[in-house]
Amino acid sequence: MKRFITKSTLIILPIILLYIPPAIYFNSNRGDLVRLGYLADKYPDYRNIFSEEFKNDNHFTKVSEDPAQKDFEVMIVGDSFSMQHNYGYKTYLGKKPGLRVLYLDRELHDNPFQTMYSLLNGDFFDTYQIKYIVLQSAERYFTERISFDKTKVLDCAALRDLARKRKPDEQEAHSNFKFPSTSVFRFAIYNLLYPFDDNGWFSPVYKAELTDKYFSVDNQNLLFHYLDIDALETNNSQPKVAALNGIINDLANKLKGRGIKLIFLPSPDKYGIYYDYLVAKDKYPRPLFYELLDKLGKDYLYVDAKAILTAALKRKKDIYFYDDTHWSPWASILLADEIDRLIKSDS
Repeated sequence: MKRFITKSTLIILPIILLYIPPAIYFNSNRGDLVRLGYLADKYPDYRNIFSEEFKNDNHFTKVSEDPAQKDFEVMIVGDSFSMQHNYGYKTYLGKKPGLRVLYLDRELHDNPFQTMYSLLNGDFFDTYQIKYIVLQSAERYFTERISFDKTKVLDCAALRDLARKRKPDEQEAHSNFKFPSTSVFRFAIYNLLYPFDDNGWFSPVYKAELTDKYFSVDNQNLLFHYLDIDALETNNSQPKVAALNGIINDLANKLKGRGIKLIFLPSPDKYGIYYDYLVAKDKYPRPLFYELLDKLGKDYLYVDAKAILTAALKRKKDIYFYDDTHWSPWASILLADEIDRLIKSDS
């Protein structure tokens, strides 16, 4: 019996020892890059610098609430960059005097460009009176999202039905490691290999050195998602960018026929925002999307988010979250200010 216990212990002990580091240093409820890259969470108090912004009230109305009021100055249609609630740009925009903001819940739709055509084909704009629509999309999905069915219909009844069927709108919870779990081995492998390769050869998350500290942590690393690089193959294509711009112009003209102005808010990938500050940027491809888009004619109001946020890097840290693919409340404030400026200058 004693020999059996000893052998069993020898077999189990290495697995238990392997579990200890992630149990201490990994928190799966942190930013998406820490979670996806199984990174050791060395900065558990990092987001405390935004604590006051996290206390904001939500200064906007959701479509899922089926509000009795149907007239709004601004409507937001976008992806995860528009989901940020009390610290997102839609909240700061809703704080502006005279701007009532309607938000089309992310859970009620998928591709923002498809969604806009589907709403135009339905009764939505017969029901709601909107003056400006902010159409937002993440950079990595730009050219991927230009292939869709322009004949689909999304009407108010369908939106109400989707709202009834969906799960309660609450922050997604991610469970920590369970024992045993393949995640334990991923944590060990990724963190052991990062010193030898920017994404440890296998991780979906890159960790690359920056020329200076652009985040409120004690290192000069940039964390970013591999899709930021993979998307460049098409996002750096002039014909693809021209096709996207054509779709946005078409939407703008269709909305103009209904008395609505379109504001396009492209959300830069984190990689592109910090690209010029990578120590080893010569081994990475340069993002060209915004350079290509700048040269094209626009029938819509344009929020040059990349120019605004790259300029902000020179005077403030944490324009994007250190541990996440998304921008921080500091960026949300700047973008809300720019949208407000565009609306006022257009009036």
